[in-house]
Amino acid sequence: LPEYRTVEVIGIQNRKVDSINFKNSEGQIINLARSTGTDKENVKGILESIKVQGWDVTKIPPIIEEENDTAYDGFTRHEALLEKKQEVAPYLVVRKKEGFTTDDVIDEIGLGANLHLHSKKATITDYKKRFRAFIIREEEKGNQVTINDGIKWFASIPNSFDDEKIERAIDDVF
Repeated sequence: LPEYRTVEVIGIQNRKVDSINFKNSEGQIINLARSTGTDKENVKGILESIKVQGWDVTKIPPIIEEENDTAYDGFTRHEALLEKKQEVAPYLVVRKKEGFTTDDVIDEIGLGANLHLHSKKATITDYKKRFRAFIIREEEKGNQVTINDGIKWFASIPNSFDDEKIERAIDDVF
């Protein structure tokens, strides 16, 4: 099982698929790590893969919060399971570590957990969206965020961007 900076991994547990919290009260998917919604073509592709090959147990399943079954990662896979009318599926259950917020977890897991082959990787636009939110949170605490803080923020989240792309993204956000 992976190790994370912001959460403790409880383990992989089977959960009722329809009990996972991944939509807001208006029925919109609440993947706060992404700049755009779930890719419906990717949902179809994953659904077809599950139907033909079954569940790939070599990959980390969707990640949810232990306390309230809220999804942090795996929105597309979860949506495919719902469309398949799957009743129960495995989820990686985690618990926030003391001192970390839900936003910290979304930054690390919602962005960084999407580097595996079958995922639609988080884009630089997704990272910039979350970095903007980080700056706002820090400024609300009275902290001034610097370029060096931006470099540290990017380094704290798994990504596949080169230094130049990260520097351009930080400049864009500032």
